[in-house]
Amino acid sequence: MWMHLGVTDSEREALLDGDENTLLKVLKEHRFSVDGNSYIHECVAAEFRPGSDDVDFELPLTPIKY
Repeated sequence: MWMHLGVTDSEREALLDGDENTLLKVLKEHRFSVDGNSYIHECVAAEFRPGSDDVDFELPLTPIKY
């Protein structure tokens, strides 16, 4: 699933560092839009965050309540 997130610079850094609490906060506050057609080319991602790997989140299986 691809999502566009509305985050601050500090939240972006926390997300790229794998901070699950920041991700859950952004989701609970509805600061996202789901877009299945989004794609960021690998070369663009590498320029934005050189030397970093993909960030995977292990979220709880229970749905987020709004």
